[in-house]
Amino acid sequence: MIRHRIIRTLCCLPLLLPAACEHPDGNELFTEVSIRLVMPDSRPVERLEILTDISYFYNLNTYERTAFPETVERNRTTVRLRRGIYNFIVEARATYADGTTRRLYCADHANDRAKAVTWVNGQESAVLLLQANR
Repeated sequence: MIRHRIIRTLCCLPLLLPAACEHPDGNELFTEVSIRLVMPDSRPVERLEILTDISYFYNLNTYERTAFPETVERNRTTVRLRRGIYNFIVEARATYADGTTRRLYCADHANDRAKAVTWVNGQESAVLLLQANR
């Protein structure tokens, strides 16, 4: 009887070990979101400045607000967020090759639970269409 328990325990041990060893640093709570910003016209942008006082991610589960990344290279950026459901807004100032500037925004997922985005995987991606600010 005791021998059978020991054998069952030893047989189950290999099944339990991988679960105990996964993500010891807590990374299973976070997702890396790759974001591509699409401009409203085909003109090449020399510099895109994110307006960080206005641009943010809002986690509807935890009520945490995370600033949108300041660094955008070739219209792409990455942010590490706690997994969850998010509303967000992005506002930026684009400087074009001819020196003109234009304020752009994406509010497709702002302040509307029906348009919230769910990010629960280890890596996610989003394509955001920027529009000219009126």
